[in-house]
Amino acid sequence: MTIEKRRIAIKGILAGVVSPLIPACAAPPSSPKAIARGDFSKIIAYLQHRITHDMQDQHLTGLSIALVNDQTLTWTQGFGWADQAAGIPASSQTVYRVGSITKLSTVTAALQVAERGQLNLDAPIQQVLPEFHIGSRFTESNITPRQLMSHHAGLPRDLARGMWGETTGDFKAVLDYLRDSELSYPPGQVFSYSNLGLSVLGAAIERLAKRPCRTRGTHRTATSGHGNRLHFRAITHLALPEQSLCKRPRDAGTRLA
Repeated sequence: MTIEKRRIAIKGILAGVVSPLIPACAAPPSSPKAIARGDFSKIIAYLQHRITHDMQDQHLTGLSIALVNDQTLTWTQGFGWADQAAGIPASSQTVYRVGSITKLSTVTAALQVAERGQLNLDAPIQQVLPEFHIGSRFTESNITPRQLMSHHAGLPRDLARGMWGETTGDFKAVLDYLRDSELSYPPGQVFSYSNLGLSVLGAAIERLAKRPCRTRGTHRTATSGHGNRLHFRAITHLALPEQSLCKRPRDAGTRLA
């Protein structure tokens, strides 16, 4: 084989190897430059292209999205698969594991309690949970609700044992566990993601509400212009939604055995 033929052969091999990688390496679509107020068509078009690109780039199986403007559900769509093996596409009605989205609901409940003057966001959490205690080698060891909800309390991320299982524990188990633990960082100094911090915040909300987080709240429905319906439970006078407004270890992808 001549040198020229070898070059042609090598180019052919490289083309076969590199070509499949080109779509995945393509740059993501550019965001729209100017968007008129209330015009969601450009946003939706951009998101459709961006989500498709990122899902291919990151090898994601399925995703569903909802765009909400004030109290109006403007757009929903599913991408990829809800169950790839069964050939079921993702849609706006696909049910996903709620996971750490419950953290947002927990913080919302805490802010509503604070708005009513029942919770001081910058006071030690012991004002609500006097039994809360954790060991500390730091000079500053007071932990506030604001630090808990922003992952700046310095608490460990998860339980060192018993986080996985089929049964769900309660907040008392978290408080008992922390009593024999130590702070990982001085409060207010370092961002450190902590599922336990939101569990402590949930325990405080339960204490102030004088009822468990399983108490059901008001059920409301928002309807979009396309007839899609978004169901959610609203927080009303601390009537907290079942399994949603208070962060439990199981809700974060971790479970108490």
